[in-house]
Amino acid sequence: MLQATDPTLFDTLVRQIKIWVGAEFAMGVLKIVLGVLLQTALYPTCPDGCICDIQIQSFYPFLAIGLGCFWIIISVFLFRRVQYIQQARHARAPDAPYHEIDHSNLEAGKLTIPPPPPPPPTYTEPPAYTSNTTVT
Repeated sequence: MLQATDPTLFDTLVRQIKIWVGAEFAMGVLKIVLGVLLQTALYPTCPDGCICDIQIQSFYPFLAIGLGCFWIIISVFLFRRVQYIQQARHARAPDAPYHEIDHSNLEAGKLTIPPPPPPPPTYTEPPAYTSNTTVT
């Protein structure tokens, strides 16, 4: 169970997560740039006059570009997720500190389900219609 003593704990955690997400985004961009450089300007070749029997063309630049794109996609997903959580928290209780909001059902892993409605009354056959009056 999370016991928050600092009323700004939630905002501090959100700020730290955003910093880590930004770092992951930056590393993804750097990985893509290095992958492009390895495929173009830093492409390894044999020196002049040398006969190379080994294929120098590598798959690593493409792997680096793909991994960088993956990191960027994950960081954008996490950033949107953190923004959604932050907006939902402020919409629920904008001025209340995190520790004053009731999270007992969420932290205990319980879902509060209302009791089912009462069953409808059972059907009983109405009495047979009989008339005591005679028609003349």
